[in-house]
Amino acid sequence: LDHDASVRTFRLWAGAAGALVAARSAVRAVTLQAPALIVHARAPVLLAPFIALGRVLPRTRRPLLVFETHVLPKRSNAWVVRAANLVVVNSERLASDVEERFALPTHRVLHAPLPPFNPVRPHSKHAARTVLGIEDDAVIACYTGKMTRDHNAFLLETAAEAARRVDRF
Repeated sequence: LDHDASVRTFRLWAGAAGALVAARSAVRAVTLQAPALIVHARAPVLLAPFIALGRVLPRTRRPLLVFETHVLPKRSNAWVVRAANLVVVNSERLASDVEERFALPTHRVLHAPLPPFNPVRPHSKHAARTVLGIEDDAVIACYTGKMTRDHNAFLLETAAEAARRVDRF
């Protein structure tokens, strides 16, 4: 996508990409007994395919869905908000508003303030994974930011290299 791509175009391509990744993840969850999957997204369109495919997977093989938002979601996205295992927000007021509007229990909404209100302290890889309950050899892939033509080449090259080097990537 170009830097000035429309919201409609972003939703179309993001939804298509999300559907492909969700389908691959669902197949792996059923056939390969793949490790647990956590999907973290800020756009409802990216979680939608995982929600849909998650309905056909056994409960123990469904991905854990984390929806992050810095604004009160539209009522039309209520189904995504309610389907998420965790909703992450950046203010206490927003946490309260999300709980009230979408009838979510407090334990499913996490207030995680952004820096400088939340000082970040570095941890070693081992220490961070221990705190989070993630195995040292678990594969983690993460990307955040707007997907543009400039970013895509780097992201795809990196993913291809990771696939060559990491088993079950």
